[in-house]
Amino acid sequence: MRAWASDAALVAISALLVVGFTASYTGPPPYSLNVVVGHSMQPTLKPGDLVLGVATWATGFGPGDVVVCNHPSRGLLVHRVVSIEGGLVTVKGDLSLAPDPPAPASSVRYRVVASAPLRSGSP
Repeated sequence: MRAWASDAALVAISALLVVGFTASYTGPPPYSLNVVVGHSMQPTLKPGDLVLGVATWATGFGPGDVVVCNHPSRGLLVHRVVSIEGGLVTVKGDLSLAPDPPAPASSVRYRVVASAPLRSGSP
């Protein structure tokens, strides 16, 4: 079943790439492809997984969503939103014991909508 889901995710990613490259839109990219490099989002995401994010200006985001955040003190993160209060967002890796320091909500760029393993030989 996981192989089918991976194939479906890759087809969806490919379709979005085609649409993205053929559109005449000139603002921030409406989607993002990132490779997970750390263990902080396990078991949800593993190192080597590819995540597809859709711009938060198009979809919004809220507590519980996995997002791509350009955190001011931590750099680019793929973490889960814990809370949003007073224009600040708190994110945390699923495996992390403590959340990251609060950051401006504007630092959250993309909401993750799909993932697929890029690791060869992955289960």
